[in-house]
Amino acid sequence: MTRWAAAGVAVLAVAMRIPGAVRDAFWQDEVSSAKVLVAHSPLSAIRQVARVEATPPLWYAFGWLANAIGISPEWYRGLSVLAGGLLAGAVVLLARRVLPLWASVAAGLLVAFGWQFVDHGRELRAYEFLALLSVLLALALASRREWALAACVVAGSLTNYFFLLGVLAGVIWLWTEPSLRGTRRRLTGVIAVSLVPLLVWSPVLVHQYRGHRFTWIGPFSLRRMLEAFWLLFVHRLPTASFLRESLPILLLAAVLAGAVVLWRTSPVARLIALLAFVPYALESLAWLAGVRVFDTRNLVGAGPFAAIALVALIARLPRPVAYAAAAAGVVLATAGTIAAESTPAVPYDRAADGLVSEGWQRGDPIEAVGDFFAFRSPLEWYLPGRPQLTLALPSQGTCASIYAVVAGPANQRRIRPLLASERKVGPLLVGRLSLHQPRLSPRGHLLAATSPRPACAALVPESQIVSRLH
Repeated sequence: MTRWAAAGVAVLAVAMRIPGAVRDAFWQDEVSSAKVLVAHSPLSAIRQVARVEATPPLWYAFGWLANAIGISPEWYRGLSVLAGGLLAGAVVLLARRVLPLWASVAAGLLVAFGWQFVDHGRELRAYEFLALLSVLLALALASRREWALAACVVAGSLTNYFFLLGVLAGVIWLWTEPSLRGTRRRLTGVIAVSLVPLLVWSPVLVHQYRGHRFTWIGPFSLRRMLEAFWLLFVHRLPTASFLRESLPILLLAAVLAGAVVLWRTSPVARLIALLAFVPYALESLAWLAGVRVFDTRNLVGAGPFAAIALVALIARLPRPVAYAAAAAGVVLATAGTIAAESTPAVPYDRAADGLVSEGWQRGDPIEAVGDFFAFRSPLEWYLPGRPQLTLALPSQGTCASIYAVVAGPANQRRIRPLLASERKVGPLLVGRLSLHQPRLSPRGHLLAATSPRPACAALVPESQIVSRLH
């Protein structure tokens, strides 16, 4: 019965992720991943990972091999979809070791329909794979299967650095659980040996960290820290101010209380409690100390265990109340995700097609009104020939044509009088400017190909882009 329930939850998880994986264009971070996958050689792919990513190389190595045998980056998204299904099913199997079947299914459904899991379960990134490997790590530790433990640690540590926080939680469990005295040294040795491949990669890790890949996270924010578990499962914070201030904290307290319940239950339950809170606590402390690593998606490996902890608390309620509370939690997470999925993603692919239909040629600059980085990478990917685009500043020369991509209704109202032709592409306005010299709106930035260079714009060196934007 448990396996059938896990399979059913897995199917529902896959069904939730497929539409977005098929429909949505690549966004900024996905384009970065896609460029690694289409690199002309394995060495250049690894160099690309070291230069622009903040993760180890395993996900990209699989993707490069997939592209080499004809599986495009768009189809490689399917691995995230599959990982999402396996993740939801594995949560049911893990939870069933410590909870009744109905509660295990509820935990699996929270992961199947929770926002961050659905969001990352249909994109060209490794976060869903990270969450799956974290649950498989727990299953391997609980069963004490050395080969499975070794495989999980090797794969997880080479997929995402935050997997190491789960490994640390597992080591803490091995050395604090009295029932493991006879096996803790052997299993710890398996973990240590399995981390050797990451040790080989560690010089690149240092290089990536020195590249300030996490500076966008910003300084410590207590509010963001308290909201993290809520945003793992629910797409948005409540709109009412009282609920926005209180509900995320209540959910965090419920997960903590559930972890306490688990801690008092069994050895496997104590492992789940550690896997839920060790990553959260360490990331929070690191952020407080000034290391900018705390982000909701970086907690996705702890999320499945937080779901089990939450349901463990609910399962202690009287049965009718517990059923209603579990159903309400699943409905809340599902409703938020469905609402988010019903809002179309920015159609960068169609925007690029619209520019081409308006007459865009490789040497023509594009006035992007909105987030410069949000536009830059996707347009590079979807425009013909995949030009290398960079920030440009207006110069005294003239161009045969200048084009515009505009986000936001207010910006579109300001730009529309300057357009010689236009078309609406989802929430974006795409068109050709009637000018031959750039006349930037307050939020506009010029995007220009590095070759051929436009006559009406001067290219900004890559090292100066951020300072120029600010």
